[in-house]
Amino acid sequence: MSHRSLTRALVAGMDCNRFIRAMLYLAFTLLISPAVPASATPDMPVPLGPPSGAVLQDFEATLVWRNPGGTTRVELEAMPAGSDGPSVHIILGPVESFRLPPPPDWYGLLPDMTYVWRVRASDALTPAPQDDPSWSKWTTWWTFRTPKVINGAFPISPRDGALVATAPVLRWGDGDPRLFLFEFQFSADEHFDTNAATAVASVIHVALHGGMATPPNSYSLGSPLRDGTTYYWRVRPRIQGDGKPVAWSPTWSFTKVAQDNELVQNGDFESEGGWIDDCSCIISFNYAVAGGWHSGQRGAFLQPLDGKRSAMVLQEIRIPARAQRAILTYWFKLLGSDQGANDCFTLAIMEEAMVRHVKALCINKGAAFGWTQGMLDLSPYAGRIIRILFGMNTESYSMHKNYVLLDDVSVRLQ
Repeated sequence: MSHRSLTRALVAGMDCNRFIRAMLYLAFTLLISPAVPASATPDMPVPLGPPSGAVLQDFEATLVWRNPGGTTRVELEAMPAGSDGPSVHIILGPVESFRLPPPPDWYGLLPDMTYVWRVRASDALTPAPQDDPSWSKWTTWWTFRTPKVINGAFPISPRDGALVATAPVLRWGDGDPRLFLFEFQFSADEHFDTNAATAVASVIHVALHGGMATPPNSYSLGSPLRDGTTYYWRVRPRIQGDGKPVAWSPTWSFTKVAQDNELVQNGDFESEGGWIDDCSCIISFNYAVAGGWHSGQRGAFLQPLDGKRSAMVLQEIRIPARAQRAILTYWFKLLGSDQGANDCFTLAIMEEAMVRHVKALCINKGAAFGWTQGMLDLSPYAGRIIRILFGMNTESYSMHKNYVLLDDVSVRLQ
């Protein structure tokens, strides 16, 4: 009997027995009817680490939390202060940690910045939209801070004060390989003045992703350069959000010269071509190159291989007939431990099959150890084709302990 029927019976004046049976039925249905629970919010996860406010020792973090029972999925948010940089917003399975990896696995965490993160959980058995009631409340924001920059960026090439005939690729290094975002400035004004009332030249000021550049940590100049103009550039790690900017690198410069003023191709050995290299001597920095190259990251490592008594590189150039003066300059460094080997560094100028000039500097005859600049006037060869040869010659066929580093070769018309 329904509650409504019972009411009607009472109103109609049912007999006592029927009334008692009706009351017992009502009490029984109330006892067996399921209770309707009050609306409840699912339990939240509990953040565990890194401790809120911690300063990381590295550019990576593993976020850890504890899920409530029955969790089927979690939603995670992690972002830098002011959302000024890459962030994470992801839905995962019932995991209790998530790693933010360092470069190059993820170009995400920037130096000297506060990051915030939070997480929430759901116990739904099927995918739940973000407004589904199965989601718990978000945890409170936890924070961590990335390390400060200890060693900043520094220019590599072209060398400071270089003369270039074509627009160079500007390259820099960094004191910490985990850095990847840089600020770069380039201008014909050594002060990089951007005040519209006082500026004397335009200033390129950009943020660059060093890990995405080719080659890494470089800037290719796309706009044409004016002959006879000196250009200046500098770089520093990019600090964003609530971080404190770091100092700029030293300012380096180069001067653009007319295309035909520089006669040597690839004189700094940083690219390919130009040289005849019979000994595979043009190499990048390696353990044997003590102190690095004179500039950049490549040069000629002149050391005879076992079974040979010489190692050399050479290049053929034409001295224009109109040249009033053509000056060859080069930088070399003699290194070795065998003072009695009579090993000699040789510069030769050849014309066809004739040797026109030879200059030798031997290690056992008081050669200077350290980067030294050599110079030779090539003006007498105006209107002629010559070969410039640099070599290392030894009297021994094995156990070569002496060698020569060669870098930044130039022939300029003046």
